[in-house]
Amino acid sequence: GEERLDDEEVRASLAPWAGLVARLGLADDVDGGYRWLWGAGRVMVDARRAAMEHVSPYLKFTGNAQSWKMFGVVPTRYARLEVHGRATDGPWEPLYVERQGPDWGWVLLDHSRIRAMRSGFAAREGRGRYEQLTALVGRRALAEHPRLQVVRVRFQAVTVPPAARLRADGGLTEGRTFWTVEIPRESEP
Repeated sequence: GEERLDDEEVRASLAPWAGLVARLGLADDVDGGYRWLWGAGRVMVDARRAAMEHVSPYLKFTGNAQSWKMFGVVPTRYARLEVHGRATDGPWEPLYVERQGPDWGWVLLDHSRIRAMRSGFAAREGRGRYEQLTALVGRRALAEHPRLQVVRVRFQAVTVPPAARLRADGGLTEGRTFWTVEIPRESEP
């Protein structure tokens, strides 16, 4: 609903267009421009839904039912999946850091179905499925790295700066971590 208009990323992506809508006289002011754009977007989504009603069973059957959700607003904040391991009294060693490496070679973490789940987890949805995934990842990492005594799976909040700043310093701003789960070797079946 329109509550998404309060989201700062949504507003930032619509800001240039909201001003243009107001200058063109389609809205009284910039805030009205936001509401006009939101309404126009809803009309487009509803029209697509009506048009797709008859073809969507065929698209699902052929595996071509891509959601439009991923094409909305390009997020500047996200959370990346990280997997670390630690030997007895040693430091945490990164085994997998989403979109950055290292990658211990387990391709399952980059499979499209897992990537889709990760997006939900990053938005803090589906905690039960996350717990199942962490158990699976922990067992696999411990099996492949016999010297490790514990594996940690977590999300790291990250902010992507504007393009010019990203080009200048190349860095992302790391925020707090969440949903940290540690899997000790003795918990293996």
